[in-house]
Amino acid sequence: MYNDIEEKLNLFNKKKPMNIEFTSWFDESSLWGWIFTCLNLRGTPLEKGVVVSILRGEIIENVPLELYGFVHRYRDIYKDIKSNLEMKSSLNEKILKRYYCILLEQKEANYRQNNPVIYEWGYNPPHFLDINEQMELLFKRLATDWKNHDPLTRAAKTHLQILEIYPFGEASVTIASVALLYLIMESGLPVPHLFASEQEYNQQVSEYLNSGNDAAFREMLGRSIINRLDVLLQVCQSLEV
Repeated sequence: MYNDIEEKLNLFNKKKPMNIEFTSWFDESSLWGWIFTCLNLRGTPLEKGVVVSILRGEIIENVPLELYGFVHRYRDIYKDIKSNLEMKSSLNEKILKRYYCILLEQKEANYRQNNPVIYEWGYNPPHFLDINEQMELLFKRLATDWKNHDPLTRAAKTHLQILEIYPFGEASVTIASVALLYLIMESGLPVPHLFASEQEYNQQVSEYLNSGNDAAFREMLGRSIINRLDVLLQVCQSLEV
């Protein structure tokens, strides 16, 4: 699948307009689409149009105030990721903890201190005393062994293994999605809108956690990126006319 992604990505990089208008639209549509995805996966969905309106500073009825803050803080993180990548900074544990503090408005990024059962996944995560060691190992793999994988596989593995460790308790899905966003942007891939409902996503995660098979999630992620590239190529074609 990654060969198809790479082929479309190369074509897009050749065709994309190098002007402020297109760059601005590209960034905005990437951001609102990803925020829509993350809200959906964490069980607090908003319609795409509502996300766009909030990002534009509009007040929407029947939207909880905490979601306004979440959307705007996620925009801040998106901008910070771009700045980090301009400085060639790779994702690490310190960066991920800082994003946790920003997004969840916490002074410190402390790992969970309990041993929950995650019923929607049918899963018991590792003991909380093992989290520090497992997170350290995850980022060592990300910096060494996983560099041999294509960017799609590398991003999927990192996202799923953060969920496997479940370091931040109920916030782990949100923070794992931040990590996924970082790695997608670092690889130069376009930010997709993930083709999965909350239920479908939980099924994909459960399959990985209970069998070690990441194919369903990786396939969904790859198809989402391909779809995003198809949309971008259509926009580029329309601008050529």
